[in-house]
Amino acid sequence: MNFEEYAKAAARTSDPSRPLVINTLYAACGLVGEWAEWLEVETVEEAGDVAWHLAEIARVWELGTLQPRADKRHPSPVHHLGVISEASKKWACHGQPREIFADAVRSSAESLLWVLVARHNMPEVYAHNIAKLRERHPGKFDTSYH
Repeated sequence: MNFEEYAKAAARTSDPSRPLVINTLYAACGLVGEWAEWLEVETVEEAGDVAWHLAEIARVWELGTLQPRADKRHPSPVHHLGVISEASKKWACHGQPREIFADAVRSSAESLLWVLVARHNMPEVYAHNIAKLRERHPGKFDTSYH
């Protein structure tokens, strides 16, 4: 399973009843919290939780598929978490146009994904996380998904 397939499956567990602005803030805040948990114990389980929030960032920001990329200018994940959080806040709470932040959000999300890819077998992470999501949300998955 690659990121594109994973993101499509993971999106089944997004909450469509919430406004986009709330889902954007949820994804950004959740990413920060899950990243902190992953730093404590770099398990497949925690990596899957981070991956879900990265997929949700890609969805709510309409970024399409993320490609893991190292950022040589800003190697710190804290920098990238800050970029995503600030952009989400400025759009959701200050009414600034999303378009001015989209490239920075993409770059930061791809840099964070690169950190995960460097430390985990991502097809395993994706499969493990989708299995967990299927168990939690069985009605959101049909038998045609592989």
